[in-house]
Amino acid sequence: MLKLSVSGLRGIAGVDLSPEVVIRFTRAFSAWAGPGEYILARDTRPHGIAFYHLAAGTLLASGRHILHLDVVPTPTALLHIRKRGAAGGIIITASHNPAEWNALKMAKRGGVFPLAHEVREIAELAEKTQEPAPYDSVGREERDADPLLPHLEAVLSSRFTGTLEGMNVAVDAVNGAGSVALPRLLAEMGAEVHGINCDGSGNFTHPPEPKKEHLPELDNLLAEGKTDVGLACDPDADRLLVGVGGVGLLSEEHTLPLAAWAVLEEKPGIVITNLSSSMMVEHVARRFGSRVVRVPVGEAYLYEAMERERAVLAGEGGGGIIIPEINPTRDALAAAGVIASLAARGALGDIISSIPSFNMVKLRFPGEDEEDVARKIARLRDLAERVWPGIQKDYSDGVYLRGEDWWVHVRPSNTEPIIRLYAEGHCEREVEEIRRLL
Repeated sequence: MLKLSVSGLRGIAGVDLSPEVVIRFTRAFSAWAGPGEYILARDTRPHGIAFYHLAAGTLLASGRHILHLDVVPTPTALLHIRKRGAAGGIIITASHNPAEWNALKMAKRGGVFPLAHEVREIAELAEKTQEPAPYDSVGREERDADPLLPHLEAVLSSRFTGTLEGMNVAVDAVNGAGSVALPRLLAEMGAEVHGINCDGSGNFTHPPEPKKEHLPELDNLLAEGKTDVGLACDPDADRLLVGVGGVGLLSEEHTLPLAAWAVLEEKPGIVITNLSSSMMVEHVARRFGSRVVRVPVGEAYLYEAMERERAVLAGEGGGGIIIPEINPTRDALAAAGVIASLAARGALGDIISSIPSFNMVKLRFPGEDEEDVARKIARLRDLAERVWPGIQKDYSDGVYLRGEDWWVHVRPSNTEPIIRLYAEGHCEREVEEIRRLL
């Protein structure tokens, strides 16, 4: 089943995501975004090259000019769109989804993803016939000899990064688009780099989402003290997981507070995160006289709040970090640069020990359909008003309850009829009440 959202058009390659679908939506996006240059990129999934060439041919036939980046991280492609003033770009990647999935990530001018209403406009255009350009108006193509360079320069020149001389850093890039980019960045910062799954083959030797349980080789290397820092990214390098020598890999929830420490130490300011992310980032923000603004789950909300609040950092519990001064999109290279630099300045283990950690619960409850899910969320809202009248509540994205040292967030999934429950801290009684209702 095809899934269309602000994150792109996703499906199983050759089943839902067919050549015809790729051509149709590429034409529609081109018609929607208008004339100009388009940036084209992909991750290393073996079937991605076919979709890449289909998108390229369709754009050229529509009279659009192309800059080919080929295999690069998604944040690299978005940086090129912004810096070159391109009309838009298409990245062929299903990010952290399993290997059989692929997607068209469509980015508009400025290197940002379309908003929900804009995605609907593109979908409507995909149902209409788009005329090709006349024979004498076909687009031209150009190739970038070193497409990583502007991205690396943006990270290396940042006030938040420094030398990694004398450090040993292990990297697992799941043989994805970060396979060259992440080791190259760390090496240019002065680190000795040990690569695991960095051959760029697209052979995902473990589940591609960067989580501790998916990365036993890297975890063991860290636990045995054979490397100072461990870093893992997903196939398109927009999420990062961090590990510490002598300790092991941390949870994905630790990436945001560590990035916040690295940035706020140099530049205090507002941090944006979503309602489902850990309280750890608030403890870090308070340490540096800063504050956290929480928004509904979804990249668009992060970007909107980041601009509105002029935030110095934004991110989410899954390891997606945005440092606008480096690259205003989720960027594993930017996150790796600042967190590795933080480790080089002192004992990362001591910093982690100073950040209070809390038990976190992540559950899901199936609904019969979207209407059933909506009814249950409405009933939960009524329950919250009756049972927890004196605590902080937020109904902008399902039901969010906040106590002094706990929170619970219950929200409908954006892609399927299920309800997600996230909770952190001492809230066993509240979670049990909600479980009974759902």
